Amino acid sequence: MDLGLNGKRAVITGGSRGIGFAIAEALAAEGVAVGLVARSADGLAAAAERLDGRGVPVATVAADVMDASALQQAVDEVAAAFGGLDLLVANAGGTVGGGNITNSGPGEFAGTLAFNAGHAAELIRAGLPHLRTAGGGSAGGGTTTNWVSCDGGGFLRGGLGGGGDVSSADCPCAGSGRNTRDSSVRSRR
Repeated sequence: MDLGLNGKRAVITGGSRGIGFAIAEALAAEGVAVGLVARSADGLAAAAERLDGRGVPVATVAADVMDASALQQAVDEVAAAFGGLDLLVANAGGTVGGGNITNSGPGEFAGTLAFNAGHAAELIRAGLPHLRTAGGGSAGGGTTTNWVSCDGGGFLRGGLGGGGDVSSADCPCAGSGRNTRDSSVRSRR
């Protein structure tokens, strides 16, 4: 399937295995340069080796997405390797401690929210200057996301339950006179 992504540049958190790696494979098949961010340097090396031969550049950066400065540095390193960024994929996530509010210890449920939604917000904050420089782009992640599209690019404005508050005015194309449209995408569980 041709999604019109050939030549785009992406950073994917949690990209060394599981769903993140599947996203990397799918984007690479579309001709997208993929930057993988995960905690394990060994896991990243194995993922990069598995992507070898896809005909696209692959960059890896070991970083903990819960460390905002490390995430910023990782995003900047991937952007430097590719000469910019067009796509941000906030895939890293999981549970802290017990896994849900009924069996978690003090602070664990809040930690889970921070891991899943907080890192996505930090990824957007870190990547937004690169999307603006590229003239637009897309960001996605979370269980419910709102997208603001700008001439084929876009900007994530929601998060868990559509609760994020980055407005369409922050879209890289806002105020440019270009078409901006808002739509919602909800996962089905």
